[in-house]
Amino acid sequence: MKNRLRQQDWSEVLSTQATSGLSKKAFCAKHGINAATFYYWQRRLQDLEQDDEQAGFQQLLPQGEHELSLRLSGGEVIIRSRSLAALGQVLQALADA
Repeated sequence: MKNRLRQQDWSEVLSTQATSGLSKKAFCAKHGINAATFYYWQRRLQDLEQDDEQAGFQQLLPQGEHELSLRLSGGEVIIRSRSLAALGQVLQALADA
């Protein structure tokens, strides 16, 4: 597994571990993840989540197929994807626009 996964990818990795039934150490060994890197991203994402909460944001973690619904003045746009990272890229593109 690549060492430089982006935040969304690491969020998915952490979620997968949490539902895997494996300990963090066993999960890392099974998937070839450096345990120190795993713990680094766990801490970093927790810190970012706390920053978001302090700013008034709430992190949403969709289950199964991911869906992004945007209500615009001309109607509603629904984007579905199995990849949370892909939806994150859509949100980033909208933020950059």
